[in-house]
Order: sequence, then structure tokens, then C-alpha cells
Amino acid sequence: MFRHTFIFLSLILIILAYNPLMAHDEYSYDIRTDINSLKVQDGSAILNNDVMISKPGAPKIGYRIVRLALPQGKSIVDYTVETAEPVFIGMYNLDYVVGDLKTGNYPADTAFSPNPEIYGFDNLYPEKRVEILNKGNWGDINLVNLAVYPLAYRPLSGKVLFYPEIAVKFHLEQSVTDPQLRLKSDRVAHFAARDLIENKMDLPMSKEAPPLPKITSGIPSPEYLIISSGAIARGFNSFREWKNQKGVPTDIVLIEDILSTTPGCDIIKGLFVFTSKPT
Repeated sequence: MFRHTFIFLSLILIILAYNPLMAHDEYSYDIRTDINSLKVQDGSAILNNDVMISKPGAPKIGYRIVRLALPQGKSIVDYTVETAEPVFIGMYNLDYVVGDLKTGNYPADTAFSPNPEIYGFDNLYPEKRVEILNKGNWGDINLVNLAVYPLAYRPLSGKVLFYPEIAVKFHLEQSVTDPQLRLKSDRVAHFAARDLIENKMDLPMSKEAPPLPKITSGIPSPEYLIISSGAIARGFNSFREWKNQKGVPTDIVLIEDILSTTPGCDIIKGLFVFTSKPT
């Protein structure tokens, strides 16, 4: 009886091992954060040009939004994260996030004291080093937005830790896309993606491009589009992420990219913000 059970289980394992549907591709990316971008001041641990955790009652900790281009025709099944030992920055008392006051018809999301479920323990906060915010397409390019947490805090002991290198490995499978949803590749999408993603070297190149470029969908399709010059675009990163956190899909397109791919002699001056609906 035992012999028959062993043979049966072995056959199942062999079938699973050679089943092509069980096989997944992998894509790995190392996210490096310069320690010189770190500042601990005024009760906050922040990173230059990045955003801060906005959860009321949570410690004031900065994190990064990292956008990556995935191999074409692939979707994420799962992902794993690896880090080396963190760097000890020092002992600090980080303040908590107060939150937003009530404005208009929106309810107030405000904390009047630190969250005891966080500050009452010495567990790392945030616990995760990477999490997926959203994923989708820009033109024919598969993108994923990540929240990356190089900083961590132990509230009871006051320890601030820093993870300069975080490796994320995506387990991928062949994606099935409705033909009606497939967006034709165009120059604007690829030019914009080049400035939006971190893994520029892995950006899949377009085999063809239409003569007249068009703005295609973002992650998700932007309702609020910021058109800016490359010289000042970074200054709108925090505003863009704030709008996204509020539930208004927002993205940035550079004037230089539009002009470089659009025939004609139009001159765009200053900064324009376009929204498809009133805000």
C-alpha cells in the first residue's frame, strides 16, 4: 500500500514539474537608494524627492515610488524581496502623521495621537520593504508601480534603520490581453516611459510607430495629466503621488517629448495642467 502511494505521488510531482502551465519566467531588479538622500530632522525620517507615509497615526517615514517596465506580454504572478543587513542610522523619536483636515464633502482622516498598534511595539515599521501599488499599461508597455521602503523604524527602541539595496524578483506568466484593449505602440508612449521608469535599459523597444503620436493610457488611465518641462518635472512628483493617493489617476508628460515627436512649429511656454474632469 505504501509503495503504491509513493509511486502515485511521484507521478503527480513529475507531471507538475513538466507541465508548461506551471512554469514561470522571472525578472529581477535591484533597487539602490543613496544614503546621502536620507535626512532625519524635525521628527521625520525622509528621502530626497520622494513621498512620506500618509497613514494617520503612523510614524513620519519617507518612501519611494518606483516604476518598472516588465517584459512584454508578461504579467505578475507573485514576487519576493531580499535585503542585506540594514544600516543603523541612530536613535530618534519620530513624530506621527496627523493626517488631513476635513475639506469640502470629504470626511476628516485625522489622528490626535500615535497609533498604539504601531508605537506600542518594537516591530519594524513598515514591515514590508516592497509592495505593489498598481500595474497596467502605457501604450504597449507593461508597467508596475512599487512602493519601496528603504527606511524602517522600531518605535519602542527608537531605532531608525536603512536598507540601501533591496532586490525584488517577479515571477511572471504569459498574459492574455483582450485584442480590443491592445494599444498600438507609439513614440509618445515610449518617450514618456523612458523618463518615468527606473529600468530604462530593460524598456522594450517599439518595432513600429505611427506617423502621428497620441497620448495613450497610463496606470490606470490618467484623469489628471501634468504637462511640464524636464527641468522642473521632478518638482511635481509629490503632487502627482498625492493626487494618486486621493484616487485621481495622475501622470506627467514632458513638453520636450511631445515637441520632439510632433511635426509643426508650435511653441509651448510655461506649465500646463490638463484634467479630463473638474477637480
